[in-house]
Amino acid sequence: MSLYLSGHGNPADSDMEPRGFASPGRPEFAFDGPRPTQRLVRTPGGGERTGSQPDQPIIQRSAPRRPALPPADRTTTDPTAPVHNPDVSASKSSRPESPAPSPAYRVIVIPWLRRPAQRLILPNWLAITIWRWIFAWRALDEVELAHELTHVRQWLEHGFVGFIRSYMAESSRAKKDGGDRYRENRFEVEARAAEDEARTRRG
Repeated sequence: MSLYLSGHGNPADSDMEPRGFASPGRPEFAFDGPRPTQRLVRTPGGGERTGSQPDQPIIQRSAPRRPALPPADRTTTDPTAPVHNPDVSASKSSRPESPAPSPAYRVIVIPWLRRPAQRLILPNWLAITIWRWIFAWRALDEVELAHELTHVRQWLEHGFVGFIRSYMAESSRAKKDGGDRYRENRFEVEARAAEDEARTRRG
């Protein structure tokens, strides 16, 4: 709130000398002569003033400040609301998905297993997985390890006895359908798919 005086001529030459405020809560001026009757006058700027004549002291109250409007390009006034950025979302969606974390496992290399296992299991036998242990006759590369880690997950998912039963049942089903009991076994199909995915990542 601003306070100013308006009158004709120099206030020092006028017979109306301000003596002070009558009370702190209700400001008014005391003058020699009859006390003017105050009236409420609205100013062009939206404020208010009190006075009896245009040349009498005026108390002007500034117009109440209106709250600032939000910018036109904002769709919400909540400062904590997340802001969608299509460029960032597109960059995140374009990133290739990382492979699933590997379960705990142990590779045990036994070179002398090569001949008996290739004679009894498969001619090109390389490794066999039992629970969390991977037995191989040589060290495995990234692609070969991805195949065996799939078997580790299968063991953990079905349980020790449950996986043996399910694997044998799948081998019987594949043979009954006229396919290869090893190649057409769904557990081996899943392991080869993980092997192909690892080969693609390696390039």
